[in-house]
Amino acid sequence: MIVNAAIRKNGIVYTGTRHAYILHHPDRPLGFLFDGEQGFVTDTGEFVDREDGAIIAYSCCQIAESKDELFSEDLIKADQEEMRIFSEFVTKRSLIKEV
Repeated sequence: MIVNAAIRKNGIVYTGTRHAYILHHPDRPLGFLFDGEQGFVTDTGEFVDREDGAIIAYSCCQIAESKDELFSEDLIKADQEEMRIFSEFVTKRSLIKEV
């Protein structure tokens, strides 16, 4: 399962919810990670590239469609859709209890 976006540079992996947030983190000089390898970190702590990230995210049902490359925005869209569905479920459930 994919747990975070990540950028690897010189053997060090920097993580965050989106690649843009990692690139523009205020504690790092602007441009410091621009030449780093963008990828993801799995639930086992492994760094994977965008291609392997897409395979893992699809196989773990984190994204609905198979893709050639995974982008952090893909996971955020999936999370937002999941939250929308959950919110609808909770609303319907509370309406049923009120009847």
